Amino acid sequence: MRFLVWNDLLAKHFFNPGQYGRQVRLFISKTEIISMGRIYFSGETQDKEIWSDFLEGLQKGPVGVNGADNIFEKAAQVAIKWRAGRHQRLSGYDQQFPPYLSYLVFSILPLIEIQDGYNTNNYYDRLEDFISENGLYEIASKPKRLQNLRDKLRNIDHLWDELSQWANIHMDGQLGSFQAGYTGNRGWKFVVKPLSQCIFPPVTIKKLPSFFTKAGLIPGNFYTQRAFKDLLIDKGVQWLGLRADAITLIQGDSGLGKSLTELVESEFSRWTGEQFEFTTEHGERSYLSGTVVPLWMQFKEYTPGHIDFSYRAAFASEPPTDLCLGDLADLYQDENWSKTLALGFQEKITLYDKRYKWKAESRSKDIRLFINAAHFNLSSRFWIETTKLSRVDDMFVLCKDKLAENIKNWAEAECGSFRDQSGLKGIPPGYTLFRFNKPRAGHPEIEMLKVEQQKSILVREGTGLKVSHNQYLNQYMPEFILINAQGEEQLVLKYQDDQTTANLISHPSLGGVWLLPESLRIGAPFCLHLAGSTEEMAKTYEIIRPHLLALKNENVPFKDAFGNPDEGTIPGYQGNAIFMEANLERVADRNPFIPSDKWIRGNTADLPADEQALLNWLITIEQTNTAGFNRAFEYIHRKRFGLEPQGLLQKRKSAVNLLDYLGYIDYDYQKDKITPLPPKLITLPASKGRKGQLIGCWTHGLLEDLIGYCKMYPDEINMEFQPASEKNQQLLIPVSISFHCGHVSTLEKIAKSVSVEFDEWYLLKLKALLPSLDDYRRMLIGGPTALSWDGVDIVQKSFNPENLLFSTEVAHNREFTLIECRPYYLPEYGIWIKGDYYHVDKNWGKYLIFHHYSPKVHSYDPAINLAGTNRLFRNADTLALPAQLPLPRLFSRFVIQLSGTAPDFASLKLQGKSGSFNLYRNIRSSIIDNLFKFKLNIEIQNINEPL
Repeated sequence: MRFLVWNDLLAKHFFNPGQYGRQVRLFISKTEIISMGRIYFSGETQDKEIWSDFLEGLQKGPVGVNGADNIFEKAAQVAIKWRAGRHQRLSGYDQQFPPYLSYLVFSILPLIEIQDGYNTNNYYDRLEDFISENGLYEIASKPKRLQNLRDKLRNIDHLWDELSQWANIHMDGQLGSFQAGYTGNRGWKFVVKPLSQCIFPPVTIKKLPSFFTKAGLIPGNFYTQRAFKDLLIDKGVQWLGLRADAITLIQGDSGLGKSLTELVESEFSRWTGEQFEFTTEHGERSYLSGTVVPLWMQFKEYTPGHIDFSYRAAFASEPPTDLCLGDLADLYQDENWSKTLALGFQEKITLYDKRYKWKAESRSKDIRLFINAAHFNLSSRFWIETTKLSRVDDMFVLCKDKLAENIKNWAEAECGSFRDQSGLKGIPPGYTLFRFNKPRAGHPEIEMLKVEQQKSILVREGTGLKVSHNQYLNQYMPEFILINAQGEEQLVLKYQDDQTTANLISHPSLGGVWLLPESLRIGAPFCLHLAGSTEEMAKTYEIIRPHLLALKNENVPFKDAFGNPDEGTIPGYQGNAIFMEANLERVADRNPFIPSDKWIRGNTADLPADEQALLNWLITIEQTNTAGFNRAFEYIHRKRFGLEPQGLLQKRKSAVNLLDYLGYIDYDYQKDKITPLPPKLITLPASKGRKGQLIGCWTHGLLEDLIGYCKMYPDEINMEFQPASEKNQQLLIPVSISFHCGHVSTLEKIAKSVSVEFDEWYLLKLKALLPSLDDYRRMLIGGPTALSWDGVDIVQKSFNPENLLFSTEVAHNREFTLIECRPYYLPEYGIWIKGDYYHVDKNWGKYLIFHHYSPKVHSYDPAINLAGTNRLFRNADTLALPAQLPLPRLFSRFVIQLSGTAPDFASLKLQGKSGSFNLYRNIRSSIIDNLFKFKLNIEIQNINEPL
């Protein structure tokens, strides 16, 4: 196998999107390397042959890199080739990853594979044993001599820093961050870097969340480096399984000991508060066993001269919908924060949700810093607790009286302004409140009040619609923050193509925050730096526009009618393309699409004012996951509708499903992938002439071209825009776009003019593809059973067919029950059928349970076991379904796209019962009745009550 294939294999193992936000350690064993490489060898290949191939690849290196006597010299030569061009072609291939990475891995292997009798910090003796055991000879020596690499680490020392630069700056940590390690004293200058990669192996790092929990640490809180060091010394052996000599290193003053402490500190800064445990019940699996979140104190001016204290919980992972902390419910404000918790000032506080094992905690502190909450995209009426000292903003410090004089002396001497606010009403007894700004120097004793000098430029958290590690959409653009700003700086951007510059604009109310200039060139990469400084940030940024060229149905897997991945067996679907064997042009259902009445000429509307930022972001990012969608949705929603929206958690869940049903995206919630789909023109039933509907994603550029065509041929076609309902606009649902004309050939022409696919019988193909409830049941039972979570200490809810809700109040049986549980971030759904447990699609599962427990009614077809529920209603061409009973995915797509617009949500009293309903309009009654009777085996109740 070629050297570069081995290098890419290792690089993708260490650096990948799943490592975002984590620190990468180049720890890997010989056994793991062999296992990774085996896919490139035949089944008969022995482990030792694969291992020899790896070592031989290291010694040969890529083609064109010659003249080195040993592996470390070869590594240095490879790096020179790479450095000559950031993504230079080596051996005829473009290189995504630094080609010297596998050599750094080699330098660590002796520490992993050679253990007998050596201290943790003994490197070179282990290296010599490793070379001898593996027969690594000098590359061109005659006679053969074992490679002598003692004291040769200096030859590759610079590569550690180069890898750090690549991972942290060039790739912006998107594939994981990397820390090169500390030099320490001269005797450790080169050895410390490989050593620092393996004293904390992955198995130890995985124990750190449990380590933090046992220590009673609270995520996001401020702890000194000394506190982490003492904790490692005291509990590192017992809780992490560290060796005694590793503890000795941490106790000392070496650079390696410091780097280990800083690793733990870094992992703590990324800790979400989640704890996972393993169960061997029915096989070894991990599950979420508890979550700790911080409670941050805040205050606002209640009345003039009177302040009021409260709290917010800070979320690093999505909370359960019905999370209750103590007796507080309906907590969710956005993905980062709870609503205000009116608890008043408390020295310390702990709130529990025993069902989900969530704990929210604020510990007792001698000192608390407060900054304006607008820095965290919260209301500027609040001042909220923070752990970082700002050198430009007004801040408050709440301290115990015993520290008041000490802090006052510092603030009066070192701050730009200082005021004692202790006269305000509402300050708790025993505490003093000061207001200050612009500290010139830090407090000599209190670490939280230290002033940091090193400056850096970052994208302000919670701003911008991020597309890739350095690209953002040209709507709601990112803001930049200058870390440790002093207030006198000016940020400047420099375009990479022509080296021209432009000043950024300081934020009108937040210190150290900068806005991009209005004259910014779209699509032109730029760097940022401080005015008057010649040092530029190595990272580049780019603001880009959306384009449709990359959107293809092939970006999502081919699926069968149940949504299961398939090898392309017809019938099936891929994105918004339906593949059928039957010729549907002759089916009777085509009649509503071809009315006898002629088209009446209409006017084409102008371009809608709404720029559809969410749609543009989806187009530009090409693929995302639920967490990415949630961030974008909440950011855009906050920009459009304000900082404190109601029901945001439910809104974004409804939005992602509606966008899927309307045909804008393919949402695979089991694999957690969201993929935008290309535009497509389909036909809808019409009362006059022919009607077309645009599904899939679109840009304003596409709409301008379509409008231009319609206005060029006003006697042949017109185009209409129907805004979403007010409630659906809160879900960021785009306008509905339809076309009206006299002949299907006109729809073909307009689609061809803008290079959009046209499918006249798309909806009829989709209808023919729909499986029945019996089909789904047979597919489920005919497939593999799954492992249930019975016997594991996680919350399981049963679906109640009476109120259509999941609840813990009803004990589940193993005869026929739908289960919801949450072992991980996303919920998991399973169904018990006659003692067997199966993974199930949530919506199909609901209809299986709903049909099973509903009373049965007479059917003219004895083959149909028809359920009469008096819960699903129709009035003429409007269908009312309970909001808690959404249709299975393809059914929803068919009904909603047949309607031509998103359903409305309404609270109604029907047949004497109140409930929440989704209303689907413009659907012919015959289609509704037949769909539910023959596919879902449910009778629709025809009512006269208005819908």
